[in-house]
Amino acid sequence: MQGEPNEFTPKARGTNSPLCSPLCEGGRSRHHHANALPPLAGAFCHPLANCLINSHLSRGGGLLENLVDNSINYTIFGARVMTEMLLCLNECARYDRIERMQIAYTKEELRAGLQEARGKRIVFVPTMGALHAGHASLMRQARELAGEQGVVVSSIFLNPVQFDNAGDLAAYPQTPEADIAVCRECGVDVVFMPTPEMMYSADRSMVMEETHLSTVLCGASRPGHFAGVCLVVCKLFNLVQPTDAIFGKKDYQQLAILRRMVRDLDIPVVLHGAEIVREADGLALSSRNVRLLPEHRAAAPQISAALRAAAVAYAAGAAVEEVRGAVEHALKSIDGVRIDYVELVDAETLHAPVADDRMALLAVAAWFGDVRLIDNIDLVRA
Repeated sequence: MQGEPNEFTPKARGTNSPLCSPLCEGGRSRHHHANALPPLAGAFCHPLANCLINSHLSRGGGLLENLVDNSINYTIFGARVMTEMLLCLNECARYDRIERMQIAYTKEELRAGLQEARGKRIVFVPTMGALHAGHASLMRQARELAGEQGVVVSSIFLNPVQFDNAGDLAAYPQTPEADIAVCRECGVDVVFMPTPEMMYSADRSMVMEETHLSTVLCGASRPGHFAGVCLVVCKLFNLVQPTDAIFGKKDYQQLAILRRMVRDLDIPVVLHGAEIVREADGLALSSRNVRLLPEHRAAAPQISAALRAAAVAYAAGAAVEEVRGAVEHALKSIDGVRIDYVELVDAETLHAPVADDRMALLAVAAWFGDVRLIDNIDLVRA
């Protein structure tokens, strides 16, 4: 229902409005200073819900705290009013967060922007830009993990140090304006967008190298890649100082190596792995997908199809080499595809052999023209 003006509905939000309480002093309001509720929120609000929202925002504090303090419950107000109030408050909070998202271009701006967040839960999502629905999923999970009182930080930095191929770096898509819009829509509070010169001194001489997990799979064919990943992520962890960080499982080996780095260097951050986000036809989302030729884009979903079939066969008891060989055969049948690797390894050690009582990982990397795609799937015996 529409929020028609009435004695419960604020007609304007000037400085005398009950919504503009002392909370607004010093620009520290918890709500958006505007002349109306956010469009979606206004559509939700029952008149009584509007009244309760006025009370909530003018008093400050957390939503649940105010509900408890006011002894608001279903018996008094009814489920409908409570539900509409919650929807409206959530939309107000989202609208406010969108309006005040900060963009930091320097380390100093980042530190200043996070100064008041220290002591809160800070959830970090590092990216290289060219954001897609997979990145958006990570950011939404970060927002949920951080909660209303926590802070979500995302970095957009195309890290040159982790590229072993200059051509791949030059061709990597960069869409900063669209990336900022994605961050804003997903509830990110602070976006860090440094330049390579800001992140690395011209005479830098420090390196970070993991010596076991990085020797196989992508590490075997991309020398120096994971050293560059570890270096930039460690630097970002030092700058952001998050309590939590979220990485996608499409880059499974990267996540395993970063977990080892955090463990071995005693970095106080909890890493979370997020499931792979796929197109409707099964292709794992990647910023590189936009570079695929039409015929390669049409063929690329065969990777995930082969992986799914392998998971079924492995669960049914098929031998390791039989499962791995079937996927390799399926990829070789695709015109113009060059296989980098097809490996079935222990999901924790990333090495063979794989015991039947442990989770396995089937990982693939293949070139479609000049675009390298990776994908993987967990395997378990039935």
